[in-house]
Amino acid sequence: MHIAPEFLEVTKLQMIECFVFYSILGWFVESLYMSFCTKKLTNRGFGFGPFCPIYGFGATLGAIILSPFRISYVLLFIVSAISATLFEYIVGRMMQFSLGDFWWDYTEKPFNYQGIICLESTLGWGLYGIIVVKWLHPFVLLKTTMVPVFIGRVICYLILALYMIDFTYHVLLALHIDLQKQIARQGSRAALLAREKTSDAIHLVEQKKDMAIELMHEKKDAVTYKVQEKRQAVLDWYREHRWR
Repeated sequence: MHIAPEFLEVTKLQMIECFVFYSILGWFVESLYMSFCTKKLTNRGFGFGPFCPIYGFGATLGAIILSPFRISYVLLFIVSAISATLFEYIVGRMMQFSLGDFWWDYTEKPFNYQGIICLESTLGWGLYGIIVVKWLHPFVLLKTTMVPVFIGRVICYLILALYMIDFTYHVLLALHIDLQKQIARQGSRAALLAREKTSDAIHLVEQKKDMAIELMHEKKDAVTYKVQEKRQAVLDWYREHRWR
């Protein structure tokens, strides 16, 4: 087994052109499939534009790496399914670590693992591997040779520049939303703490008030008792001395 010469004898510009083409094609195929499943238009990209770089990297590199297995459909299917699933899992975990979430969710799919990979996608990767290595990539390479270098470079760099602007905007938006959520959580905690402190202060004031009222009643009773005692003493003295 060896890598086909036509898969290696390509220019850097052709690699970029393949990356851009597969990124757009991958977005289109997946968005179309998900729109059919959900019965409504679905954008499977991270931003506004029709661009999924995971397909660009996967298909471009996969076409070269899987080239030695193109002699056998069965072997190509198995290797493609396993390698693409592993690639999908690694990318998903990296996105989860860096962005807090990944762009797809297989939680509701049968035989899924952590919602990142599932049996259905694994079988699909095997089929896509056959299609890309056997037919699509040789066709794409042939067509890229027909595009003038200057035009190909301008188109690719323009698409990549627009995608980077789109990607940066949505990353900042996601971070801003996350920051807003953190601020809201901090505000809720502060409000809860303030309510607890206010409640404790009110309870303490009520306790002091009750103690003051109780002390006042005790003082009043003591004074009343003293007055009554003095009054009784005066009356007793008066009764004792008035007939003398």
